[in-house]
Amino acid sequence: MRTLNAKLFQLKKSNTVIQMVYVANTQEIDGSPDLAGVTIKEIGSNYVVFTPAGASGQANEMLVCTDQILSIEL
Repeated sequence: MRTLNAKLFQLKKSNTVIQMVYVANTQEIDGSPDLAGVTIKEIGSNYVVFTPAGASGQANEMLVCTDQILSIEL
C-alpha cells in the first residue's frame, strides 16, 4: 500500500491526468474503467479524491478507498 500511496502522491504533485482507474466492487461492467480522465485532488491516509480533468468545484469529486483501487492506467 505504501508503494501505491507514493505513486499517487507523485501523480498528484505532477497534476497527471489518469486515463483509467479500476476499482473493486463497483457496478461497472467487468473490464470497464470505473473512473476515466481524472486527476487527484486530495490524498488521505486511506483514501483518494479524484476529480475529472479540467473540472472545477466539488460536484464531480469521487472519493475512493485506496484498498479498493485495483489498477491505474496513465
